[in-house]
Amino acid sequence: MKKEYIYIHLHADNKPAYVGIGTSNRCYITTGRSKRHKKFMDMQLPNLKVKFLHLGADRPFLEKVEKEYINMWKPCFNRNFNSNYKHDNGLTGKPSPLRILSDNDILNIRENKNNLSQLKLGKLYNISQGHISRIQQGVIYNGKTNI
Repeated sequence: MKKEYIYIHLHADNKPAYVGIGTSNRCYITTGRSKRHKKFMDMQLPNLKVKFLHLGADRPFLEKVEKEYINMWKPCFNRNFNSNYKHDNGLTGKPSPLRILSDNDILNIRENKNNLSQLKLGKLYNISQGHISRIQQGVIYNGKTNI
């Protein structure tokens, strides 16, 4: 059985870019990742340092610690820490929607649910249709106006 560990990818200024659980050389490879994450890793990995924590700890403990790190850093990055890289500009090169939308924007997006398509709203606010969908469903933006 391979020993698992927590790894943290850090920028040169020691700000975290990613935290994960891995075995073997997981923290250095981009195979087996989502297309978006692979793109991020291919672009960023050569510039990141890796810090290892808790080598050989049991999986439930590692998952608990990983979640603690994610929850600790989430407010700093205005996002679900590991799902979309949003420190400065994200994978798309656009600022995080959480940083560019006001409470009024979110209210308007939710109020226009039946008036404009999600694609048109996305273009209007310069964010993706997927973000519009999640805003309208109330899945994201719990920290902002939550109707």
